[in-house]
Amino acid sequence: MMSLQHNSVPLVTVFKNLTNIGVAFGDYFFFGTKVDLLIIVSFVLILIGATFSADKDTSTSSQGLLWMILNCVATAGYILYMKFATKTIDLSKFGMVFYNNILCILFLFPVTLLNGEIRLFMNTKAFHSFDFCWKLIFAGFVGFFLNFASLNCVSTTSPTTFAIVGSLNRIPIIILGWYLFDADISSETWFFITVSLLGGFTYSYAKLQSGKENVTETIDVPTDSNWKNQINRGVKVIFIVLLLSICNFSLMPSMPQLLEYKGISSNRKEFHSTKIIATWVLSNQGNKARDTVNYAYYVDIAQALNANEQVSVCDGSIEHCFNQSKVIQENFGDMVVLTPIINHEIFSNGIQGISKAADKLASDINNIFRNYSLEMGPRVSVIAMVNKAYQSLDDKMDALLTPFEKLRTMPHFSLIATTWSPHAANFSKRFDVPFIYVPFGVRNDIFKLTSKFVPFEERTCDVFLRWDTNHEKYELREEIHHTLVGKTGLNSSDIIVSAPTHFLTLPEYLTEIAKCKMSITTIGMPNHLDLLGTRYYEIMASGTSLLLAQRPHSKEAQDAQKNLGMEDGITIVEFSQVDDLLAKIRYFIKNTKEAYKIIDNAQKITEYNTWEQRAQRIIRGILENMK
Repeated sequence: MMSLQHNSVPLVTVFKNLTNIGVAFGDYFFFGTKVDLLIIVSFVLILIGATFSADKDTSTSSQGLLWMILNCVATAGYILYMKFATKTIDLSKFGMVFYNNILCILFLFPVTLLNGEIRLFMNTKAFHSFDFCWKLIFAGFVGFFLNFASLNCVSTTSPTTFAIVGSLNRIPIIILGWYLFDADISSETWFFITVSLLGGFTYSYAKLQSGKENVTETIDVPTDSNWKNQINRGVKVIFIVLLLSICNFSLMPSMPQLLEYKGISSNRKEFHSTKIIATWVLSNQGNKARDTVNYAYYVDIAQALNANEQVSVCDGSIEHCFNQSKVIQENFGDMVVLTPIINHEIFSNGIQGISKAADKLASDINNIFRNYSLEMGPRVSVIAMVNKAYQSLDDKMDALLTPFEKLRTMPHFSLIATTWSPHAANFSKRFDVPFIYVPFGVRNDIFKLTSKFVPFEERTCDVFLRWDTNHEKYELREEIHHTLVGKTGLNSSDIIVSAPTHFLTLPEYLTEIAKCKMSITTIGMPNHLDLLGTRYYEIMASGTSLLLAQRPHSKEAQDAQKNLGMEDGITIVEFSQVDDLLAKIRYFIKNTKEAYKIIDNAQKITEYNTWEQRAQRIIRGILENMK
């Protein structure tokens, strides 16, 4: 448990597979089990599968590394000692399991007492229900026989085989989790799961071959006549271990209260049963202030969050909204998290505005927590929608974090930030606050313009651009504007440009997109924030105009574009410099079929880039980071 608290689950999985190598070494050193080349190959395959399937989330700390090493040493030592005990202690397997569990009580009871878990159990009504009790008893029943099967597996085969089985049982568990909990598993992860499975089959084949050669894993070497019986017995025991492991795992979603208290991240189907009571913290006290902000994307993300079925919007004081959350939980039994949302608007109003809003909010939440013990306090997750991160971000975050310093030590309080920038992971490390990357999105009901599509040769302009040319924020825009609009520098006289200077109404903006063959956009503050602005998604959604986009420099921006479906030559066309841009404009004016194909591909992926998808990303971030 301590390893899971300080390390990501994928990293724990990788270290668990490294434990197999330690077990194999101990098996060879203490029991003389031969390690063939094919067995080593199987270890490598399993380790590669685990490592690469986890490479997107292998966060740790020095404390986490220490606990993980202790975990691996203890696991390897326990497996090796089981083999020794089953061969040297004159006690039945049932007796071994019984005393093993009795001895555990001597060690676990003082820990539960010190952690306050006994008091929590006595004071939590959910733990006293019939539903929870019978599932807990059944889990203990399955766990007992899992221990029994494990001892038989080690005595019949070897510590190495038992460790390999322990690695392979994660495969059906992952598949079961994918099926039951709707967890995302990428094609890459499926591939490396298959690699791990191949490693398991390779190990099984190696052991069968070694069995034929009378080289066995057990201390008592069987004769030619009984090696098949030993293997058959081993296979049966291994199957029982796998079955019991999966059965034990399947009980986990039935005990959400226990899992939440332990700090284990809930699965997605549990997420769906959690209700978010959202209240918007605004500098303007009007209830409709969230609908009157200056920028359309503020309204779009707010409306998408408000419309989500998991979110219930509360207009009123923090105390009023907290009372509403209690009523919902008492009446429906759902898990409820009160979520005050510090709107983008506040982050646009300077340091004093942020400090004032954060002070008031922290004071209101403190008043609620005063009425509860630490263990029984309500769940509160504050969301700060960070805006204008390029302006005094350190000062803004200091103004936000200072009032919540004490609250952040509370067991059920979380402070989470959102950012438009793909550098969210860097911000998380920098400010010690979970940052959720929320890309801009699009409203397909507005920007889907396929009914207005006309062939390129019938259009009145080649390129549309309308943007802020501030060179401190956008490195290429000024040069592009001078070249295409001012007709200075590189020759662009053959390219027809539409570049209106007045503020465009929405109908005017849509007309410009539809009438021009291509539209240009660039990255906001490249290498610093790497903002992929709303223009990206709006042009792609149109189904009429080809998007010409600046090629990103940083890995964060490159990964963000790839994950959002923006691929050069497939859904967008990238350029690096102005001469590169001009060449591609001229190319696609002539090669219309290629342009049409990219336009069509771009529109298809915008269903994954809607504001509703962005709202769901925020909700998932709240639930994954709440305490």
